Amino acid sequence: PGNADRFTFQPLQNTVTTVYGLQTTGAYRKDDAGTRIINQAVVSNSVEELGPDHSLPDSYVYFTDQFILNPDTGVNWTLADINAMLAGYDLVS
Repeated sequence: PGNADRFTFQPLQNTVTTVYGLQTTGAYRKDDAGTRIINQAVVSNSVEELGPDHSLPDSYVYFTDQFILNPDTGVNWTLADINAMLAGYDLVS
């Protein structure tokens, strides 16, 4: 608990003209006893937004969260925002 990972991604091409939102999908599983909860996260210009709590099972599961607005600006994402963002997860418990 308390651990977090953030990742960079290959930039989108300039042919993308409209961004309707950001979607993160991760594959997770726990490999120890007890309950584990994670939040997927995005970071834009050092402003972080966490998705909802997800309980981890003993086998792999995919979680998908949508971040429609940029947490830094409060408005729609731009191509530059997407290309500069980080995404990952926090292990809550």
